[in-house]
Amino acid sequence: MIRVNLCFSNKTNMKKIILAALAVVFFNGMLKAQNEVTGIINAQTPEKSVTKQAVITWEKTSHNFGKIPQGKPVSVTYHFTNTGNGPLIITNVSPGCGCTTGDYSKQSISPGGKGFITLTYNAAAGGVFTKNATINTNTDPGTILLYFNGEVVAETQLSNKTN
Repeated sequence: MIRVNLCFSNKTNMKKIILAALAVVFFNGMLKAQNEVTGIINAQTPEKSVTKQAVITWEKTSHNFGKIPQGKPVSVTYHFTNTGNGPLIITNVSPGCGCTTGDYSKQSISPGGKGFITLTYNAAAGGVFTKNATINTNTDPGTILLYFNGEVVAETQLSNKTN
């Protein structure tokens, strides 16, 4: 018993040793808990994958025909480039009315490749017009509008102005 009293005679040192031991145990537990939480977060976070996405870049998206003769169809071709890193697909071309028809690149367009959309207006009705066509693609956004406008005049009006 004397030995015990001698060893623990300095209570201040003993308190410091006990507090240091408790601090080591406490911080070790905190580090282990942090590592477990980090492991859970890392397991739940999916790895970022590189998504291949087509990007359509137009030379122009509108066209002005000016004055055109009535009854003589006119066409405009819109050219574009796939500036993305995935294949570009035109899924549909929908003219805004029955007076317009459309043609387009039907094949998949590789990155860096070029394509077209041609719209033909029948010019049956006289007067000023503004028309559009909705283009559906696999890009983001997937819908694009192309516009064209002009004025349909009687052919005699055109020939009178040139004379």
